[in-house]
Amino acid sequence: AATAHADKTAKTKSAASHPAKESTKSAASGNTAIGSGSAIKSAPGSHYTLQLSGASQSNTLNAFAKQQGLKNYLVYQTVRGGKPWYVLVSGNYASSAEAKSAISSLPAGVQSKKPWVKPVHQVQQDLKK
Repeated sequence: AATAHADKTAKTKSAASHPAKESTKSAASGNTAIGSGSAIKSAPGSHYTLQLSGASQSNTLNAFAKQQGLKNYLVYQTVRGGKPWYVLVSGNYASSAEAKSAISSLPAGVQSKKPWVKPVHQVQQDLKK
């Protein structure tokens, strides 16, 4: 129940403060990727991003990203154990070391999920599936 409440609160705040960001709620439209992470999609494959979380539903991750105030994030669908699985990644870093050091600047709620460095080419491969 707490998640549903947080989700409503996040949506209300987000809609009020960012009226132009309506495109982030299109989870049901069949888009694989949701969020404002187009930089990740077009980043060089040699770059790195941070995987912040994974879940069986994309709306859980989108609500979490909004609640934490993340700006440059991407939620995309992959497959885990034969079932759809959604992954939340954020940031675009030129090196693994740069990505790793960025973890300390993430909100505490995000850091508590133990984010890890992920090669951008791996994300881009998943997006092509």
